[in-house]
Amino acid sequence: MANDYYNRLSEMNPGEVADGLAVEQEFDAIARGFAKLPTPHRDGGGFEGPTKVGDPTQSDEAVNLGTLEKLNLPMYRKKITSEDWNSITTEGVYDVVNASGSNAPNAYPYGVLVVYVFNGTATQLYYPDRDGTLKKRTCTNVASQAWLSWDSSLSMSMGSMGFVNAVINGDMRIVQRAYKMPINVPNNYFEYGVDRFYLGNTAGAASNVVMSYRHAMGPNAEFPWAAQAYTLSTGVFSANGVCYFEQPIEGLNLAGFVGVPLVVSFWVKSSVAGKYSVGLAANDGAANTSQIAEYTINAPDVWEKKSVKLLAVPSAAVAGYDTSSHLRLRFAFAGRNDTTSPGAWASGNFFTVSNQAHMAVSAGNSFYITGVQLVTGVEEKPFEHRPYQLELALCRRYCYRHNGLVWLSTPTQNDPAIKASILLPTEMRVTPSVIDIVKGNAAYPVTVENMSAQVVNFSATSAGYNNVQSFLANAEL
Repeated sequence: MANDYYNRLSEMNPGEVADGLAVEQEFDAIARGFAKLPTPHRDGGGFEGPTKVGDPTQSDEAVNLGTLEKLNLPMYRKKITSEDWNSITTEGVYDVVNASGSNAPNAYPYGVLVVYVFNGTATQLYYPDRDGTLKKRTCTNVASQAWLSWDSSLSMSMGSMGFVNAVINGDMRIVQRAYKMPINVPNNYFEYGVDRFYLGNTAGAASNVVMSYRHAMGPNAEFPWAAQAYTLSTGVFSANGVCYFEQPIEGLNLAGFVGVPLVVSFWVKSSVAGKYSVGLAANDGAANTSQIAEYTINAPDVWEKKSVKLLAVPSAAVAGYDTSSHLRLRFAFAGRNDTTSPGAWASGNFFTVSNQAHMAVSAGNSFYITGVQLVTGVEEKPFEHRPYQLELALCRRYCYRHNGLVWLSTPTQNDPAIKASILLPTEMRVTPSVIDIVKGNAAYPVTVENMSAQVVNFSATSAGYNNVQSFLANAEL
């Protein structure tokens, strides 16, 4: 079938095609051609050898190159290795083999590059062999080499809304509690600031340690924002005292992340260099189990990119895939030294490795983190930049900050009460608590009459007018 298909296609004269199938057939030919390749089709050797693209062993194993050339998208056998990517402006499909040339994208160096040129404008689409991503950039004028920057990595693994990253708001851009920040976090408190990340402080009752949770600048254009823990005051930590950032991951979002190895990647900066800890804690319904891993911050006050491998979460550690918290990703930056061995699951609630660095040794010290991603596999993947509105909706399942005037009105003619119903923009994890209510008329009380995960109903029993201007609905884990 393949030979007949390509023979028929190669006899077409694109200049005389009258129907709208030419483009579809062109790309179908390419797709079918790749589908015929032996697998794995690339092991670093490129389009060469009897087991790869260059020399198919059977007549139906590859697209006829002349066919593709007739269809105006030739396939070139040339390997891209040390070439300057700004010079690759000829249309075609290229084999990328351990690319090291200038202006190459920051991605896995083996893959396929597709170049399109139209009216003096060139577009490069790079598909790495790993990571499930796409990198794209455009040259607005080939003659003058007017190249734009590479776009952020686009996920190619989001079919049916399946996400790569288990972490929500890992780039720290959504801060619905900005009106409260900076937030002081004394001992035995934890507070959410940046959405989905809370700062915990269990330094000890006698320690006088107070952390300030702030929204700060990030390391680069890809990550302009970061979560910051700033040491307002310090003291001697108790034996079990620790300060940390944590994101609880809802059980409903754990499908696909249990029983497989994991990799966590992130950007980090601290006032104190040394060994730090990242870990997972799970609750099986009876007892806590946790694992910790270590990484090193090499220099103080310098942003560094880290990637840490984590062991698979055992299925026995997850009681069920429901609305409860079953997995917690945490980053300890000050306090105790746990004695459990890193790189193993252990019974207990562990936070740190031995010889953990102590950022909060002095007032004024800070710890910053951003670009947090937790993925399956054994290798780091480019950060999954999801659309802002989508990420905001994910955050609003756990926290919703309402800003907007809503007037309370009399529901019936003879009812002395005035009421208002506010539909929540997304179904929250559970029925939320409602706090920080700001009303328009301070002389008349406004209360939450009833609510659910979809709606909040307000009422005021006193005569007169009133309105609700803002409130916070909290359904955090």
